[in-house]
Amino acid sequence: MHLKLFVLSASSVVLWLAPLTALDKRLDIHKALQGVSLTAAIACAVTAGNIARELSEQGEIEVIKKRAITADVVDEISTSAYISQQQRQQEAELILTCPGVDVEESRKVLKAIYSNDLQDYTSLSEHPDYPIEPI
Repeated sequence: MHLKLFVLSASSVVLWLAPLTALDKRLDIHKALQGVSLTAAIACAVTAGNIARELSEQGEIEVIKKRAITADVVDEISTSAYISQQQRQQEAELILTCPGVDVEESRKVLKAIYSNDLQDYTSLSEHPDYPIEPI
């Protein structure tokens, strides 16, 4: 596409300038060739403009696709973090509700585990548009 755009742009310039300098305006056939050449130059320029517009739109679509993929990945990470946090919370509740277990010692252990996990999750929030906050 880029090669086609370059060729069309160059040909439009050549078709526009060459007849003006090379052909004589007094001869009728030269006038007709100048008219045909200028018409072809305009057609080449319009086609090159259309190709440039199409390439620009394709670039915008690629940017949108990349953003969507990034958002999906961030969403997957945050969902995974939320689910694992819920599982740990359920495990902690089970430990605390079991009979015969020292509650104060279990709380200290869980507090240490949670403080380490929260520090790990804050390093995941590198993407400024989608912050991941621990629950």
